[in-house]
Amino acid sequence: MASEHAPAPLIFQHPGNGPKDSFPLGNGAAAANVWSAPGGSVHLQPALSDAWDESMRLLKLGEVSLTHPKIDLTTWRETFDAATATWHIQTGSIELRIWVDAHADLIHFEGSEGWQAHWTQWRNQERELIGREAHSAKGLEYGPVPAKVYPDRCLRQTETETIWVHANRHSLRDLLLDHQGLSDWIGQEVDSLQNAVFGGRLRKERSGYSLTLHANCGSVDNWLQTLPEPGQTKRSEHEAHWEAFWDRSWVALSGFPEAEDLTRAAALHRYVVACCASGKWPVKFNGGLLTTAWGLPEEDFDPDYRRWGGGYWFQNTRLTYWPMLASGDHGQMLSLFRFYLGRLPFFKHRTRSWYGHAGAFVPEVITVWGTYLGQQYGWDRKGKAVHEVDNIYLRRYWTAGLELSLMMLDYTEHTGNEAFFENDALPFIREVLLFYREHFPERDERGKLKMTRAQCLEMWHTTTNPAPDLAGLRAVLARMIDKDSEEAEEWRHFLAELPPQPEGIDAKGKPILLPAEEIFGEAQNTENPELYAVFPFRVFTARQSGADKARRAFLSRSHRHAFGWHQHAQQAALLGLPDAAATALLELLDAPNPGRFPAFWGPNLDWIPDFDHGSNLLMGLQTMLLQSEGTQTHLFPAWPKHWNVKFRLHAPGQRIIEGAWQDGQAVSRGPVSV
Repeated sequence: MASEHAPAPLIFQHPGNGPKDSFPLGNGAAAANVWSAPGGSVHLQPALSDAWDESMRLLKLGEVSLTHPKIDLTTWRETFDAATATWHIQTGSIELRIWVDAHADLIHFEGSEGWQAHWTQWRNQERELIGREAHSAKGLEYGPVPAKVYPDRCLRQTETETIWVHANRHSLRDLLLDHQGLSDWIGQEVDSLQNAVFGGRLRKERSGYSLTLHANCGSVDNWLQTLPEPGQTKRSEHEAHWEAFWDRSWVALSGFPEAEDLTRAAALHRYVVACCASGKWPVKFNGGLLTTAWGLPEEDFDPDYRRWGGGYWFQNTRLTYWPMLASGDHGQMLSLFRFYLGRLPFFKHRTRSWYGHAGAFVPEVITVWGTYLGQQYGWDRKGKAVHEVDNIYLRRYWTAGLELSLMMLDYTEHTGNEAFFENDALPFIREVLLFYREHFPERDERGKLKMTRAQCLEMWHTTTNPAPDLAGLRAVLARMIDKDSEEAEEWRHFLAELPPQPEGIDAKGKPILLPAEEIFGEAQNTENPELYAVFPFRVFTARQSGADKARRAFLSRSHRHAFGWHQHAQQAALLGLPDAAATALLELLDAPNPGRFPAFWGPNLDWIPDFDHGSNLLMGLQTMLLQSEGTQTHLFPAWPKHWNVKFRLHAPGQRIIEGAWQDGQAVSRGPVSV
């Protein structure tokens, strides 16, 4: 039975116009774009979270095209139903239903007699990525090993079955380790891309077709031997999975013109994330598993193309994960945690090797192995110290470790998973804090920490005491004093050494937050670093001392863009500014969208779909409704009086909170589960 809280189906009376009119299906590890073409053919491009190629590009797995000789376009009815994660068409007596199994990397094509399916692919020959297309291998292009496309292999093609694979010919990991002065790490870990094999099997079944997706490391023969059979899948179990998903959390708005669209946008973005977030790897902010050939001017490349390539930018990646706390989608956060936690030994080794001290720094951008991208580190190393990163935007940008630490502390508080904290999060957080203690030993005349030659996000590349890092240290240390009894005194002492957040005086003579204590050089980006003390680090919120100077900083901020990774909505909400938060949400809602599916925003600063854009919309809405500080939970802390709402969200302590606001006042509030 479908959940009453799922978005209403999207229905169309004529076929689409190609990939830009595609819809997302997925189970978290396997996903697909599916669409109809003007003549009535149906197309699906599958993806798998393990499908990384030799150039560290996350690939699509070809295209399945379906045709039927009796399509009647005059009776066309196309339906996308997020409630059951299903795409369906019907024309007269002809129908076709497509869904990605919630419990297996298996795509079902169920339909009337007469459908014919055919697999095609565009990776037919070896070729180098050049020009603008090389951006899809961002950071690994123009090095000693050219970024290339390598062909797939069709292993079997009969009337009833097609099997194909992509088998990686090499991996860049050892080259990058050696290039970055870390050759002694070669052989210390398994290389997930070395000998990676991934692909699929399209098979004719009694009810239609099945498409099995599969990936492993080894030989093609081993891949074939381990390729699973479809098995007996129950549609009812698939639907029960999605019913539980939609019942887990929801927000229903009314009473203002944009209410229906905003409700749908937030829900559908959460669905898009769920299609991509349960695999081995974190969600790629720049398209996830849902890239396709969007047909953009000057970027009209094949479906494997995405801006920014395969690297993980933490500034972008994190935003997909913060809303999962209030949504109750805690299990989806584990792929992010596993990814960074699994690289802790390497982070520690690099810190010791490059800087000669203990701890672990986490770069803003890393490869799937944890190294810097080659071009950003610098292919030409002549006359440069091993730790000197060429890219000035990333050279000393290490805030990621602090924000991830805070996110894991919040996850523990929400879920009560103390085993995760003790075994996984605690060692990581200790090493991040130790890095800051060891790397910045200088103290000023007051005995306070003095971080010199420190980076302030991508905005300013040389500062003293940057606001984001100070706020991150302050937030994490305060929590660790309570959580880490063994090192509590150490953290208490370190917290006492922190200087105040940088501040100055505004034009009216009032105190206001600043980005850093000292700034050298010109601004290089469009960030508001001083507001990281509000979000993500929550040092200043509406109920805390210093909120006024944080509000002044927000209201006079230099950069006001409301798209992509700009995080104004949740910052306004945390500062108790409902009108500003609502304005930011509506600007996010109004962003361009290339096709039929309302939550495929982009490209903005990322690609399509832009996961940052939808995540800021969802988290902004959540934060306007619910904020928590320790055991205290506040409902409607930044809610516009004329917006009506009913909601179910999650709070720390494994609590589920439901509330309603009607005609300017709260009409119900409180926990439904503790």
